[in-house]
Amino acid sequence: IVFNLLSNAFKFTLEGKISVVLRRIPPTSEELLLPAGAPLSNTASPTGWIELWVRDTGVGISEAELAQLFKRFHKSETSKGRSFEGSGIGLALLKELVTLHKGSVSVESRVNVGSTFCVRMPAGTRTLTPAASPSRHISKEYIDEARSWISSPSPLHNSSSSSSSSSPSSSREGNSNTTMSDSLPSHPFAILLVDDNADMRAYLSDLIMKQRPTWQVTCVNDGGEAMASIHEEIPDLILSDVMMPNVNGFELIAAIRSHPDPQIAHISVILISARAGEQACIDGLKAGTSPVIFFHFY
Repeated sequence: IVFNLLSNAFKFTLEGKISVVLRRIPPTSEELLLPAGAPLSNTASPTGWIELWVRDTGVGISEAELAQLFKRFHKSETSKGRSFEGSGIGLALLKELVTLHKGSVSVESRVNVGSTFCVRMPAGTRTLTPAASPSRHISKEYIDEARSWISSPSPLHNSSSSSSSSSPSSSREGNSNTTMSDSLPSHPFAILLVDDNADMRAYLSDLIMKQRPTWQVTCVNDGGEAMASIHEEIPDLILSDVMMPNVNGFELIAAIRSHPDPQIAHISVILISARAGEQACIDGLKAGTSPVIFFHFY
């Protein structure tokens, strides 16, 4: 719960500050009169309450988005942040966890002003089972994820990229451009994987290489890096996320389809996204001519 709120605050706060407040609220006189062992609820707790407040000065959330915020697979398409990675289940899971602890979660937000999340749960450990005792383990994954967001923007390359001392065939995740095969035939089937989520890049790359070990998989963070990679080596297929910072999947398709080089303009594209509804397909077709395939991945 804590890391999810902090991760979101850091992701969508490009300037300003993030504050975290943890406080204990004593029980009311009415709550003190509750019999020992009385069932807990999200409105009455004889042990009082613990409140966690996370405030930021980030991009904020519109009223329309607030109504959908805690629904599964909902991802804001308007907010600008350090990354668009994620499956859209983080806040939905957070709310479910808080509810299991007989608590509640609320949010107040204004666009371009910031957001305030408040988690309120009964004090004590009555809502925990013995196997779910509190853990003091710090999630290294969340910290590594936040560190990966601190990088310079990648502009969309409209012309051939300048020569570089390093090619896309570098170590697995050491650079933004990585190739997942060390020993390849002279002309392997080449896939360009575009996703700002490092875990998703690693998972899909491993999945492909296990099924097709002779294929070449090159990984990049967003559409800008994808165009730079395409100018160095034209892939046979592009697998791309839709919602990414700097240059998203639709913008990447538009740049590819409008490219003067016909070899680049006709590269096949598969969009991998939780957005696989009718409107998303229409948006994909508007971005460029066929072939564009949506694969609903979650």
